Amino acid sequence: MILLNLNTLELEKMFSSSMGETFSLFNEISKSLGLRKLFITKEVLKPNRRLSSKHYHTKKEEVFVVLKGNPTLILNNKRKELRTGDIIAFKPELEEYHTFENISEIDVEFLIIANQDIYDEIIYDKNEINSSR
Repeated sequence: MILLNLNTLELEKMFSSSMGETFSLFNEISKSLGLRKLFITKEVLKPNRRLSSKHYHTKKEEVFVVLKGNPTLILNNKRKELRTGDIIAFKPELEEYHTFENISEIDVEFLIIANQDIYDEIIYDKNEINSSR
């Protein structure tokens, strides 16, 4: 058994060199736990940041738990305000481009749980990539 505490984890910056953008602070908990089939991460989203570029996975199921704050879900091109305690799931077969942004003045915290799949591909929104160049 391995015991960790979410509140004491050291966080690293997530930076996209292709987008030239810093996204969130994160800790890949699954590595510390020695897990191979599950991906678990804690992410902290600072004000005026987004979690990632809009994307979906071809094989990976993802679950996002809002631990703290009021993030905005961007799903395809629609926005939905979320609150602490909300749980959001994405299934690969739905091909839903998604990300989250923090337009509030306080940090947002997520727990993200997903399956690991070596055949998974990340599909990025081409409109977003083209507009950033």
